[in-house]
Amino acid sequence: METIDTQNQYELGDIQEYLKAKAEEFGLDEYTWMEAWQNAEQTALETNNFERHIKEGYTWIEIFKQVAFDSLVGLR
Repeated sequence: METIDTQNQYELGDIQEYLKAKAEEFGLDEYTWMEAWQNAEQTALETNNFERHIKEGYTWIEIFKQVAFDSLVGLR
């Protein structure tokens, strides 16, 4: 099973930049994107790295990005 350790570091960096940009766009402080990132990591742990969604054909990184973005929206 894929984990955060086996993901392409460039893709994770892109997600971080995306979250930073969205947080700024939403007028959030500079640390809110980090909370959204941590929420996505916690969700991954709680759901066995999104096992159900991966079985549905999504990649781990796609799900992580969506969960992080949804978390960021929830923190607005």
